[in-house]
Amino acid sequence: MIGDHHQLRPKVNLYELTWQSRKGFDIDRSLFERLVEDRNAPTSVLRRQYRMRPEISRLIRETIYPDLLDGQRVLLYPPVKGMLYPVFFWHHSVPEDSFHPGDMRYQTQEGSKTNSHEVACVIALVTYLLQQGYARDQITILTGYLGQSVLITKELKKLSASKSGIRVATVDNYQGEENDLLILSLVRSNPTQMSGFMKVENRVNVLLSRAKQGMYIIGDKDTLTHRDAMWSKVVSILSESSCVGDAIPITCQRHPKDIRCCRDVKDFKSFALDGGCILPCPTRLSCGHACPRLCHPDGHEGFQCRQPCTRRPDQCQQQHRCKKLCFQACGKCSELIETVLPCGHTKPIECWRSAEPSRSYCAEKVTVLMPKLSNLCGHVCNAPCHQSNGTKCGMSFCQEPCVLGCQHSSCSKPCGYLCQPCIELCDWHCEHAGRCSLLCLAPCDRLPCNERCSKTLSCGHRCPSVCGEP
Repeated sequence: MIGDHHQLRPKVNLYELTWQSRKGFDIDRSLFERLVEDRNAPTSVLRRQYRMRPEISRLIRETIYPDLLDGQRVLLYPPVKGMLYPVFFWHHSVPEDSFHPGDMRYQTQEGSKTNSHEVACVIALVTYLLQQGYARDQITILTGYLGQSVLITKELKKLSASKSGIRVATVDNYQGEENDLLILSLVRSNPTQMSGFMKVENRVNVLLSRAKQGMYIIGDKDTLTHRDAMWSKVVSILSESSCVGDAIPITCQRHPKDIRCCRDVKDFKSFALDGGCILPCPTRLSCGHACPRLCHPDGHEGFQCRQPCTRRPDQCQQQHRCKKLCFQACGKCSELIETVLPCGHTKPIECWRSAEPSRSYCAEKVTVLMPKLSNLCGHVCNAPCHQSNGTKCGMSFCQEPCVLGCQHSSCSKPCGYLCQPCIELCDWHCEHAGRCSLLCLAPCDRLPCNERCSKTLSCGHRCPSVCGEP
């Protein structure tokens, strides 16, 4: 048989049947454990571990596995970035949510224990570790209660997508797994100092043996160590290295001597807003501006400088400054300058256009007599500058009212459009040759009358012209 009876026992839903209830049923004790503990069956123990750094393995070496040795590779783990210690117990005395003194049973999600203060501490610590450059899959959050894991997951999802992929699990569902960094939320904190099944040695063993490089415990040490030899020993070991306190110490990667202690969640924003320290970042960006952020451990790749741009825009004919932000592309110079156009008019146009001003830029109104050539009317042109569209006056339709008409009616269309012909009967007639038989729009069907006009002028004399003349 291969196993470890110091790890988690089989799960039993009825508390009275468990070994912890001390009622003698002990259904959760495996055959392996009974053989080793009760019958002293001969065993062989694997003594060398290759997961935990020495500061972590010491916690279970001096409590459960006295012969445990560390493999060579765990001695080569780098320091945890941004943290003074690789292991720390962040103590608090904030009571858990809705404590029930008589409830020490295995909990369902609805009746499980939660501690909102620890949730806030976990979120702050996760945010800080991500700022140090750790990936989401390098961090795991472990807790002893399902309700606490659900609450932490909800809070992570509220923040941003960068934190939603972090593994949150209960200790019962994490046996046999490991990760670089573990944050432990122990939940229990109450006036009667009842720690429930957080005092079960098997669970504590699993909790303390999953981390490889760093482990940070958040809990109430007074509640956990009350009548509990395992937690008392763990806290004593950590206290020897000053790794227990109500303020967790953090350091700046760029300024390692700058050590700050975060007692409250708000202290992370006060002391390490960008993940570093409160000193200004000394880096000069690739654009030439100084980095506006406080000291931060991550680089500047992809950073968008929002200082006013100092570059010269593209195709600028003068020394204009770009009006955009530094990270934005300048584009062509849009500064307006007064420019003399080929037509002779002056107009404010964009700087980049001023090098070769086009006729099409001019919208100045001009007054030009349209030439009396061919069928051109000779009205005054009031269109935009006649050179603006590359044409000459008179080549487009005149919009003045038409002046043509006959004795019956006058044309109602603009001057530049073809008149509608009059279809009334021609009223040209005289006493000598009679009436024209065609319509008004057609030439008369008879020659002008050459007889002498018989009309009398206003002066009293007879008209000297012939009948067909006007």
